[in-house]
Amino acid sequence: MEGKRRPDLPIFNLISGRTFSGGEEFAYNFKTRKRATLIGETTGGGANPGGTYAVNEALAIFVPTGRAINPVTKTNWEGVGVEPDIPTRPDDALERALPLGTRGRGAVRENSGLEPREDGRTVHQSAREKRIALQGGNKEEATRSVFDALEGGMKAGIADEDSINALGYF
Repeated sequence: MEGKRRPDLPIFNLISGRTFSGGEEFAYNFKTRKRATLIGETTGGGANPGGTYAVNEALAIFVPTGRAINPVTKTNWEGVGVEPDIPTRPDDALERALPLGTRGRGAVRENSGLEPREDGRTVHQSAREKRIALQGGNKEEATRSVFDALEGGMKAGIADEDSINALGYF
C-alpha cells in the first residue's frame, strides 16, 4: 500500500539500556539518516545476530553468525549501543520528548490534515494523564484503557493514529 510520505514531520524515539537488537537497529538507522531525535539512555549494544548453543548441562554460549553493517557508518552498535541525542533517565524520556513534539504543532497539524480533539487536548496530554494514573499499578485500569483505545480504532474501521499513539505511551 502506497502512503503519503511525510519527511517534514519530526520523529522522537525513546530508548534505554533495555532497548536491544531490532529496536536498536531501528533507532540507529533513524539516527544515521538524521530522521529522528533519540531521547533516553544508551541502548544495550546487541547488533550481531546469532544463537545460543549448549556446551554442557550447566553452560551455554552465544555465537554470532552474522554482522549488521549500516550503509552510512559502515559499522554497527555491537557492544557500545546507540547513544541518544538527548540523554536522560528512561523514566524522564517521555516528559523530555513531549515539549519537543508539541513545538510547531499547529503547522504540523495543518500540513498533516489532523484535526484537534474536541476536548482541546492533544493525544500526548491524554496519554500522559493515563500513564500517570497507571503508575500506581492499577492493572484493571490499565487493561480497560488498552481495550478502550483498541475499541476506538476498531469502531473507526482501522487502528487510528490516536489509538496507536495512546497505547504506545503506557
